[in-house]
Amino acid sequence: MRCGDYIITGRDMDFFNSCHEEDDEGNIPLNDVFQADLDISYDDNGEMLLINGNLSFNAPISEGAVMKARAEVYKWRRGQWMKTMFSLNRNNLCQVFFSPMEIWYEAVKNIVEEERICPPKSDTIYHLVNVPFQGRIPDILVPDLAGTYKVVIHVTLDEYIVCTSAVADIWQA
Repeated sequence: MRCGDYIITGRDMDFFNSCHEEDDEGNIPLNDVFQADLDISYDDNGEMLLINGNLSFNAPISEGAVMKARAEVYKWRRGQWMKTMFSLNRNNLCQVFFSPMEIWYEAVKNIVEEERICPPKSDTIYHLVNVPFQGRIPDILVPDLAGTYKVVIHVTLDEYIVCTSAVADIWQA
């Protein structure tokens, strides 16, 4: 059974929002750990994001700190966010951060080799220059994936836990 590929399009132009109180399990505000100074726009056909700017890390991070990530995905149904079967858990995010197998790879593959520091140090800056990004979910056996989704991501970096969220629309390619 072939269900088709799906495209992910961001709902707003700020993908590094602090979480709402009901979702936030962090112990430090997002902006205290890193700053996103990004210009995000859509290409001419409105399907591909173009990202320019810097991601800068501010917090002191211990040498050899392990970076973890946990994401939960919710779908907007009947006027509320409903948990889905989709989630992501990476116990060592640095091992897979630049992996072509990850959904975010298209956004990070253009970071130059010298800047691929993971875990980031307190003065690490990732420069993003004309980075095209279109999230794509390859053919999976889910017949009706289209809709509006929210992803809530908790990242643990050293003793810090930050929460970020984004809303996106998913539609069949």
